[in-house]
Amino acid sequence: HDQYGWLDSRGRPERIINLSLPSYDNLNFTGGSVKIDGIGICGVILFNFNNDILAWEACDPNHKKRDDCPGLTIDGVQVECDCVGNIYSLATGQLLNSNMSSNYPLIRYKTEIIGNNLRVYN
Repeated sequence: HDQYGWLDSRGRPERIINLSLPSYDNLNFTGGSVKIDGIGICGVILFNFNNDILAWEACDPNHKKRDDCPGLTIDGVQVECDCVGNIYSLATGQLLNSNMSSNYPLIRYKTEIIGNNLRVYN
């Protein structure tokens, strides 16, 4: 059973994204980012860091997933948790401030560019 919506035929997390589609135009530029719902746990945030596309889990790793907390919101080259105010760098995944006792970085997924497609996997 694929509870996170992105398992391949062998049960491994994977999604192929066509970077030519207009909804991903932001990723053509350094500092550009896009949030994709429906994959990962809370979605996945893609970020162009010097023409390398990074993929981050859109859940705040410093507190449990809650139905009343939709995940992280993109704010320039950072993301912020709307529930507790944690702010993370999209370039490094590091927590930039801390309102909690834990100090975990964002969870990173692997990426691979194949032609005009981006493979996001774990």
